[in-house]
Amino acid sequence: MAHSDQHAFIGYRVRRDIFTSKGTLLLPSGTVLKAKHADLLRANGITLGTDDVTDLKLADETQILEAVMEIKEIFGKVQAEGSLPIDWVKDRVLPKVMDLTSRHANLLDMLRFLHDKDEYTYRHTFAVGVIASMIGRWLGIRGQELIRLSMSASVHDIGKSLVASEILLKPGRLTAEEFDAMKEHAKIGYRLLKDEAVDEVIALVALQHHEREDGTGYPDGVRAEQIHLFSKIVAVADVFHAMTSNRVYKAALPYYEVMTLMWEGKLGSFQRNILNLFIKHIMELHIGKSVVLNDGSPGKIVYVSSSAPLQPLVSRYGVLIDLRLEQELNIREMV
Repeated sequence: MAHSDQHAFIGYRVRRDIFTSKGTLLLPSGTVLKAKHADLLRANGITLGTDDVTDLKLADETQILEAVMEIKEIFGKVQAEGSLPIDWVKDRVLPKVMDLTSRHANLLDMLRFLHDKDEYTYRHTFAVGVIASMIGRWLGIRGQELIRLSMSASVHDIGKSLVASEILLKPGRLTAEEFDAMKEHAKIGYRLLKDEAVDEVIALVALQHHEREDGTGYPDGVRAEQIHLFSKIVAVADVFHAMTSNRVYKAALPYYEVMTLMWEGKLGSFQRNILNLFIKHIMELHIGKSVVLNDGSPGKIVYVSSSAPLQPLVSRYGVLIDLRLEQELNIREMV
């Protein structure tokens, strides 16, 4: 969509190379737009649209990177001293989570920025905090309860700080013994948080974020009625970000594929209302964006229903198609 005032995009990054009408490169992809660039674009008769720039300002990217480095420092302090500086999380990480989500900074661009395998554990910790906070807002959670949820999500994996790095960073599949050691991070995190006398719910989320509705999770195999709401929210955020991120032992999967696997129960049993709401909102962020259908044809998402968010209304060659009514047609890729 074109925007009449190119100065409105100042502070954002260009998604692609911008060329003049004669084919001369004007702005390379990744350029952070400044006033002089906006003037240059206007002088060359070029109008950028919202699809031409990222939805994250450089200031947002800086804030995210600062939070990731803060989390790394917090993990290091736990490793060195065996105790969690909980005030650091409250003062340095939580405000960034709350600020980004309160301003509704584009979730998809934030996640793209956070999906790299470098510093994965720390990026993942922050991403889960952001996603869980957004889910909380979508559920209508507000005030101190939203702060509790965001805080819980921001320390959900703190137990990994005391898991051996050769296990955390192993490039291949973990042995049964190594996986058992990895699973201990839930109990370790719970103990660390209990030692800091934090809110019981915050400690409980560290313990329960790998539990599943049907009792197949860990560490205790508890079922739906015994799992706290915040733990259920963090579980969805945790799995979605992990599976859509590049990790040392596994490449990222596309968003749509991960959401489909979660919907079909192939990545665990999640609270259905939370999962449905999350998927609906992620799909709505793709309205107006291009998709490739399984027959190879291109389309655009037009509308997402609450009952079947993974089967939206799409426009293909100018014709509207309701994927809920098509047995043989579905989305293969979201571009």
